[in-house]
Amino acid sequence: MALATLELLEEAAGTGLDGWPIVPVSPITGSGLDELRSALVSAVRSHEQDETEPFRMWVDRVFTIHGSGVIATGTVQRGTLNVGEDIEVQPEGVVSRVRGLHHHDAETAVVRSGQRAAVNLGGIDIESIGRGTLLASPGTSDSTTRMLVSVEPSRGFGEIPDRGAFHIHTGTASSIAQIRQVAESVYVLTLDHALPAIVGDRYLIRESGRQAVVGGGTVIDTHPPASIDRTVVTAFAKGFDEARAPDALIDFHGSSSLVGLRRATGGRSTETASVIGEFAYAPTVLQDVSARALPIVEQYHGDHPKRPGLANAELASQLGVARDVVDYVVSLSSELSETAGNVHLASFSDELSAEDEAAWQRARKTIESSFDVPRASQFPIEAELMHALIRRGDLVQIEPDLAFTNTQVESILSGISDLPDGFTVSAFKDHFGMSRRQAVPLLEWLDKQGVTLRQGNGRVVRNRDGSV
Repeated sequence: MALATLELLEEAAGTGLDGWPIVPVSPITGSGLDELRSALVSAVRSHEQDETEPFRMWVDRVFTIHGSGVIATGTVQRGTLNVGEDIEVQPEGVVSRVRGLHHHDAETAVVRSGQRAAVNLGGIDIESIGRGTLLASPGTSDSTTRMLVSVEPSRGFGEIPDRGAFHIHTGTASSIAQIRQVAESVYVLTLDHALPAIVGDRYLIRESGRQAVVGGGTVIDTHPPASIDRTVVTAFAKGFDEARAPDALIDFHGSSSLVGLRRATGGRSTETASVIGEFAYAPTVLQDVSARALPIVEQYHGDHPKRPGLANAELASQLGVARDVVDYVVSLSSELSETAGNVHLASFSDELSAEDEAAWQRARKTIESSFDVPRASQFPIEAELMHALIRRGDLVQIEPDLAFTNTQVESILSGISDLPDGFTVSAFKDHFGMSRRQAVPLLEWLDKQGVTLRQGNGRVVRNRDGSV
């Protein structure tokens, strides 16, 4: 007995059975059966899963029954499934309704983790499902043709062979694969066809030529980046903790959609990342965005000192992020602020200086001397001051190179009622003493404002009281 126990301990060393209890049993006398039952009960209880977890079951057999439709059998890996619930079929990604359930040839309303189950699926063809298919709660499983994995060589292999005809086995699924080492004990597996997978799934690598399992390990990323930095991926793999897989993935990629994160991690969500809209971001990414935004805004103020700030959309474009990310970063910044969609330094003020006000009053007298105003680009004020006056309402921009003062616009709105219905461009320009260069775009502007209405070659005034 002692020798047999030593042999079992030696065989189990370094495997998933290492450390498990060894129970001597006699099939003749029945000695040890009670101890075996007790050990099995303890083992089952120690691995009981939360039934509120998303459902997951690998399919090992599929058939049809006349009058019932498609039946898929397998062992429930986790969670529960009820009749009438929707279930997602991976890797196809189609959703089916559970029409019925059986457990050990008996009809049941629910199946649970660890149980054998036969699932009657509605609205699906048998061609869409087979051995290696995964049934999962909708939105909680992924499929991929490329995955990042941690790898341990099997006993008898000091390392994974560089060459070979490799097959990947996970759950009941398998695929031909190419393997490439990207760091110590970390590989990228490129599959011949898509397989269901989530972070934490176990897999085996079998080499057909040697007819042996040469290694295995854990999936740590179902969609690794195309370019992988050895230092970064080494740190990611060594520090990988399945308990915090969502946040580990976000830290590794910098960001992730919430939908993609749930699929990659079996229905889990982030606990520490910043959620902005439909995406979650790592703190380092947001810190980088903030650090890059500040000099861009400072440069904008330097180039346009009298403008209210850089438009949120333009800043987001320069940073290569979404607008809501800019909103979030600015809201947490002590150096940046946002007003009416413009991002500016927190210390910025758009109030005009006394010198600017004086320059404006001098220019205003020149502009208001006639409705035959010069081109806006020829106004006797700086371009930046002109933009500030337009924003403040002192100037009304009709088109890019035409503007009137607010006082002139009020006079035009008041005086246009003196013109009869059907007045022409010529009558309008003569009435206000301007040229066609001002009259034509000004009338088009008045049309858009709802003051006038064009009828043929003439116009009528909509509101004779002069209101817009």
